[in-house]
Amino acid sequence: MLAASQTNQVIELLKQMNPGLTFTVVTVRTVGDRDSTTSLEKMGGTGVFTAQIERELLEGTVDIAVHSAKDLPSDMTDDLTIGAVPLREACEDVWISGDNMLLADTLPGSVVGTGSPRRRAQILHVRPDLKVMDIRGNIETRLRKVVTGQYDALVMAHAGLKRAGLDYNITEILPPEKFVPAPGQGALAVQIRHGDQRIREIAASIDDPISHRCLGIERLLLRRLNAGCSAAVGGLAIFHDDGIRLIAVVLDKNGTRRLYAEGSIPPEQTDEALVDPVVSELLAHGAKEIIDAEG
Repeated sequence: MLAASQTNQVIELLKQMNPGLTFTVVTVRTVGDRDSTTSLEKMGGTGVFTAQIERELLEGTVDIAVHSAKDLPSDMTDDLTIGAVPLREACEDVWISGDNMLLADTLPGSVVGTGSPRRRAQILHVRPDLKVMDIRGNIETRLRKVVTGQYDALVMAHAGLKRAGLDYNITEILPPEKFVPAPGQGALAVQIRHGDQRIREIAASIDDPISHRCLGIERLLLRRLNAGCSAAVGGLAIFHDDGIRLIAVVLDKNGTRRLYAEGSIPPEQTDEALVDPVVSELLAHGAKEIIDAEG
C-alpha cells in the first residue's frame, strides 16, 4: 500500500507539471516486499527494497523509479541518479501505543516493535526498561499486532502513516533532536538513468531544491561515516532562516552509548563544509568503533 501511495503521489505531481504526458505504473516486487518475516538486517538491509527496481531501470523496462529515500544505498548505483526529490513529507519517528500511553509513561517491560536498529537503539537509550522486538510486515499488519496485543507499542515513520492515511493511530510524535530520523526519512527519491536528458527534464519539473539538497547532505553523512545497514545512525538536515543545520547521532545497538553532533553553515557554502566537521566530531568520540562493531 505504501509503495503504491508513494508512486501515485509522484505520478500526480508529474501529471500536474506535464499535462501532455501519460504515465504507466509497473509494479516491481522486491526481496523486501516478498519476505515480510525475516529481519532486514539478516536479509542484508541496504538495497532489499531497491535493487530489483534499479535493475528494471537500468534495463529500460521503466524510465522512472520511485523510492523511499531512506531505502536507497548511500552509494548510487552506476549510471543512475536522483532526478528529483519532491517536497519532503514529515520526517519524524512516531510512537503508537495500544493503551494510548506516551513513551515516558509506558510501563516497564512493555514490548515495542520496530525493524530498525536506529529506532531500537534510540528507544532503549531513553527507556532501557522496555523490551524492543523486531517486527516486519506492512503498516496495516503492524498496527493489527498492537490492536491484538502482540506488541504494546510501535515506533514507525510519520511519513508512511500520513501517506497511507493512517496517521490517526499516532499517540506521540517523537522530537527529532532526541530521536534523530534516518537519513532521507520522509523524502521520496525519483531515480532515473544518468544520461537520459528527456526523462531528467520531466523529473526535474517536480523537484523541490531544498528537499533535494537536504537529502544530499544526509546521504553524504552516511558515506562519510561508512555506515552499513546494521548501524544505528541518524541524520537530519534542516533549512532555517540563516542557513542549513545538520544533526547526527550514532548509537550502539543497545542504546548504551550515544554520540551526538551538529553543525550549521550559510546556504552558499558546500555540503562538505557542513558534513565533514560533524563527522569528524563523531569519529573523534568513537563512532567508527561503534559502527564497525555493529556492521
